[in-house]
Amino acid sequence: MADHTILLRELPGVILFVVLLVVAAGAATLQQANGPQVKLQQGIATFNREDYAGALPLLEQAVRGLPNDAQAQYLLAADYYNLNRYADAAQAFETTTRLAPDMPDAHFYLALSYLRLDRRAEAVTHLQKYLALDPNGDQADKARQILAQTE
Repeated sequence: MADHTILLRELPGVILFVVLLVVAAGAATLQQANGPQVKLQQGIATFNREDYAGALPLLEQAVRGLPNDAQAQYLLAADYYNLNRYADAAQAFETTTRLAPDMPDAHFYLALSYLRLDRRAEAVTHLQKYLALDPNGDQADKARQILAQTE
């Protein structure tokens, strides 16, 4: 009988502990579901559907949570570029090239952003860097053509 009395007396504390554990687990799951990696994946999927306006808030949230992730920065920059927000694109591509200096496409699209902003000297520098990194890349012919017209 004494064991039964102790159990009844301790039961509310045990129930409270279990409830708090469940709530904490649920909160952690919710936080993870809204985390930057999830936002990045959602942003990529939305971007790939060419819904650039829809991808923007997802990619911005991902970059806020993953400020040193070159892929997230690159995708945000590409999204800005596709939305004709060239100053924002240039800034995000600059960050990308700082985080991943050997990413050729970041240099190429940074150059295109600079051209849209009439920053030709900087564009030339990044077109040359693109060609140094990937002389036979998908954009190599276009980079050479732009350089010939710009220099």
